Amino acid sequence: MRKILGVFGVESRKGTMIILEGTSDLPVGVRLRAMLHVPGKEVREATAVKDRLHQHSLAPILNEGFLVVGLGKADLEDGTLIEICGEAT
Repeated sequence: MRKILGVFGVESRKGTMIILEGTSDLPVGVRLRAMLHVPGKEVREATAVKDRLHQHSLAPILNEGFLVVGLGKADLEDGTLIEICGEAT
């Protein structure tokens, strides 16, 4: 599971963009199965799509971004952890 560092809404894309701590070799632009662990609530399944973050060319990549489809910022409370489980079916 990974910590969510930042959350912001994207009106032009039906979902919420999240910034996750660390990096992975997950493919960009592919629908992935995500399990959201919200403190005090049931685990919730969602679809996430890895996106490229804008960054300075010389800076090392330390974090990565995902669009979580169909969820709003309010659905991702402080302390929420996410587990990306592979391609969505």
